[in-house]
Amino acid sequence: MNELDDVNIRHFKLSSGEELISLVKGDESNMIILESPMELHTMMKEHSQGFIFTKWQPLSKSDIVALNPMHIVSHVECDNDIKERYIRMCLEQKEQRALDYEDEMEPSYDDSPEELDLLEAMMELNSTKTKLH
Repeated sequence: MNELDDVNIRHFKLSSGEELISLVKGDESNMIILESPMELHTMMKEHSQGFIFTKWQPLSKSDIVALNPMHIVSHVECDNDIKERYIRMCLEQKEQRALDYEDEMEPSYDDSPEELDLLEAMMELNSTKTKLH
């Protein structure tokens, strides 16, 4: 028995056409709770097919997502090889975010004039309490 057999990583096909792969944490209030969902993109080459994982909802604050089961067309448990690839991708993403955070914490003294102009414009808008619609 493989240690990944007990890990609930599933492949979801959504009514929107999107395909996700995610660790399923459980269900709560009629919603399926996912951790670190990744969107699955299929790439077709001449005589082969490949897959790319990208973060689903990349602008989210949390890695936890509630998915309404009404939007699920089908779902299956992933093969252990796919589970391993998914876990590796999630870990690489978390490492990259940690490195990006460290870079953001370091002061930058080589701001371009365009970046400084944009920053000044944003500060001016903020100070006048102007609302953009």
